[in-house]
Amino acid sequence: MNQSTPPAARRRLEHLSTLALILALVIAGYVAFTTRPWDQSNDSGGPLGLLGGDVGAPRPGEEAPDFALLREDGSTLRLSELRGTPVFLNFWATWCTFCLEEMPDMQRIAEQFDGQVVVLGLNAGDSIEDGASFARSIGATYELVYDTEQEVVGGYRVRAMPTSYFLDGDGRIVDAHFGFLTYDDMLAKVTNLIEDGRDG
Repeated sequence: MNQSTPPAARRRLEHLSTLALILALVIAGYVAFTTRPWDQSNDSGGPLGLLGGDVGAPRPGEEAPDFALLREDGSTLRLSELRGTPVFLNFWATWCTFCLEEMPDMQRIAEQFDGQVVVLGLNAGDSIEDGASFARSIGATYELVYDTEQEVVGGYRVRAMPTSYFLDGDGRIVDAHFGFLTYDDMLAKVTNLIEDGRDG
């Protein structure tokens, strides 16, 4: 007697397995993009790239944790050195498709608001050489720093990329966005950032 699964039943099992996998991926993606990292406890300690010790995920209204990271030329940029000018801080990586789609629009914002806002791209996990080479290939000339060991990424509790923070001139977080931003999204957030600074 043949104990093998009939072809029709086998096909149904394959379809159910495929649907279950797709559902699991959709749920995982939803959680990654909707979970606010500041709702999670910080169980990893303060990363070496952050300055000032152990921190949880930064929230709007709080001061952004300071960090010191290398530029391509080997010089160090400290976030606190940018005080006095609003900052559009964007976490990205070369493997992140949506990050790469954002970069030309970030360049456009950097040029449009030159001297009014610092656009700062923080690369997560790539080597400086690879990240810088990629950025050049798509024409990104705004400020870029490299978190090769993902220490700052861990300290900011970044769970999905792209992730963006908008800081006022005092280094305080005004807004945060987890996921892709269109040019219009960026324009609205940066314009609000500048106007809030004038009102303050």
